[in-house]
Amino acid sequence: MEWYIFRTKNPTKLIRDIFKNELIATGINLRNKIKNRKKEEKERKVKEEEEEKEKKRREEKERRKEVVTDHHSTESCVYFSIRIIRIRYDSAS
Repeated sequence: MEWYIFRTKNPTKLIRDIFKNELIATGINLRNKIKNRKKEEKERKVKEEEEEKEKKRREEKERRKEVVTDHHSTESCVYFSIRIIRIRYDSAS
């Protein structure tokens, strides 16, 4: 706790001003804390979304590429799953 010595002819005005300034400072601090908290939450949310996208991308990559190793040889076989986009069917009738 800090102590201040004031010399004044109007102590009630001085006390009112001190409390008013303290409240204003407290309000500004609270407002800044709220702003910072919102900003941090937003940044954290963006970071989590990017990590989630990266995780999904890695899982998709792992799902597409499957490495199977044969115990009898040192070769490894790589299998890719290919997505068929369009199938064209012509009837002979």
